[in-house]
Amino acid sequence: MFNKALWYKNYKQAKFILWSMWVVLFLGMPVQVITRLQNLAEYQKNELSINPNFKISTDYFYNSVLNFISIYIVLLILIFILASLLIGSERGNKTNDFTFSLPFSRKQIFLSKWMIGTAFISSAFILNFIFTQVIIYFSEYQNMLNFEWSIIYFIYPFTAFMALYVFALFFGTITGGFIYQAALTFIFFIFPLGIYFLLEIFSQTVLNKELYNFHNKFDLWFLGNYLDISSYSSKNLFFKKVHLNYFIEDGFYSLQSYDYDYQFSFYFLFIPVLYTLILLPLSALLYERNKVECNGKFLLFSQLNKFFMFGIVICFALLGGLIGTAFVPFHLKNLNSLFYLFGLIGSGTLSYYFTKKLYNMNLKISSR
Repeated sequence: MFNKALWYKNYKQAKFILWSMWVVLFLGMPVQVITRLQNLAEYQKNELSINPNFKISTDYFYNSVLNFISIYIVLLILIFILASLLIGSERGNKTNDFTFSLPFSRKQIFLSKWMIGTAFISSAFILNFIFTQVIIYFSEYQNMLNFEWSIIYFIYPFTAFMALYVFALFFGTITGGFIYQAALTFIFFIFPLGIYFLLEIFSQTVLNKELYNFHNKFDLWFLGNYLDISSYSSKNLFFKKVHLNYFIEDGFYSLQSYDYDYQFSFYFLFIPVLYTLILLPLSALLYERNKVECNGKFLLFSQLNKFFMFGIVICFALLGGLIGTAFVPFHLKNLNSLFYLFGLIGSGTLSYYFTKKLYNMNLKISSR
């Protein structure tokens, strides 16, 4: 599977992005943790001056010190760009023809692209996370280190990033250019939350019903939730909150104090693993079967045209309905559903003709 020539070719093509991920994670994880530990020490000092019994909980410590969501967003963008450079840009600047002329199978070529990205992403993420743990271990907060919490704050985003890289590569195997690959990767990344929101508005406006019972089912498939483990919504989604009761006696009164803890479950890690197990072999298969003469088109496989046509029209129709309700005057609020339907039909019709034009376009990007 590993080939030095393919590795060097891919590295030369995307070395700036590959090392950018290392730099971003180094500055965002170990370097940032040093600053956060100093800030936490100042915060604790101020609180102790007010309340001598003040203690920092494990939950608060990990949320304030190991919350890297802003850095993860930057890393996510870099991963999407990396996947688009390795596959999509080759189709636009015609280096794809040269790549396929090399004495390697298409499966080898695709897996080499997956391997170099996976190697850089995993090594940067793993080593920089270890650096943060070492920094905490040699700080005054050594006693706050908790193996289970550290594993959770590592494993959830790590498996999500591995799945998201394969996710981005997959769209490179069915689209004909850098822009199309990047656009579909982003659209389908937010799709689970986006389609739930649009369906919820449709259900409320037209059917007068709520879809709250289905909220968690959509959220589980949104890999972005796996990146921000410290958020309240993610903890409610993945973890079970356990209430703890304490009885406090001071000689005169017996009081009941309420607190809570989280019980972690690795069950939900099955979702990003499932993404990877399905999309990796499927992507390799599609990469083997795509036609070079279709490079530059929106979709490389005409069999997908009807499926994407249906999805695009439905999504834009629902979005148009939402936009239509924004033009309802206050005194015509009872016609809200009518305005929604006008927007839905109008936007759906326009998106149908736009998508037909899109299928006939052939995007070419200069190789210079």
